[in-house]
Amino acid sequence: MALEVPITDFTPTIHKTPYPAISPTRKELNQAGKNVLITGGGTGIGKATARNFVLASAATVIIVGRRPDVLKAAGAELEREATAVKSPTKIIVRSCDMTKSSEVNALWDDLKAQGTTVNVLVLNAAKFSETKPLFELGIEEVWSQMEANVKGPLQFAERFYKQDDKSEKVSIFDLVTTIRDN
Repeated sequence: MALEVPITDFTPTIHKTPYPAISPTRKELNQAGKNVLITGGGTGIGKATARNFVLASAATVIIVGRRPDVLKAAGAELEREATAVKSPTKIIVRSCDMTKSSEVNALWDDLKAQGTTVNVLVLNAAKFSETKPLFELGIEEVWSQMEANVKGPLQFAERFYKQDDKSEKVSIFDLVTTIRDN
């Protein structure tokens, strides 16, 4: 459920597509050789972020989420995009519920076993609920949000940081955003 965000003058210009200054096809923004992992990569901002890393020629884009069918469709779409723009990017789709430590650890352990180092981590998965006082939401709902919005991203960030290789780890991006369609 998308929450409605009030319109303010804090950001006077809202872009819905990349503009020239941030175009992923700019030579200096090239991501060749980088492996990118995006949580919540099957839809919305996560999928758009994955698409832009494809356009920037990342070596690998790994999209992670809870729903295998959604991820499979997004992966196929990203592969078609890579082919269309002649990007060398390899797309990997992995189902993982970031609220379950065992699944998060299995994902990172598998990447390590395959010799894959993540250079860029994009934390995009989030859980929202209706706006209500805490006690009206109830402890189960509040706790599930804590697991999805705090524990899960923290575990991903820790595993990213503790990769035991010497390759460059570029960045962690935390995108918890609500989009309002007008």
